Amino acid sequence: MLELAEKLSKPFDYVRVDLYNLNGKIYFGELTHYPASGIVRFEPISFDFELGKHWKIEAEYWKNK
Repeated sequence: MLELAEKLSKPFDYVRVDLYNLNGKIYFGELTHYPASGIVRFEPISFDFELGKHWKIEAEYWKNK
């Protein structure tokens, strides 16, 4: 499951990969690009900006758009 999660997440700078093992069979759930659906408020708000400083979106994400 770890190998599969690594392959599925490779193109992204941040993503949560949901996989489930039911009776030895692996099922895919979803790829989630924002923790807590992106709606959690930071306290204090400065934490939001501090965390955001570390997220660099590379130019390749904007190609052909």
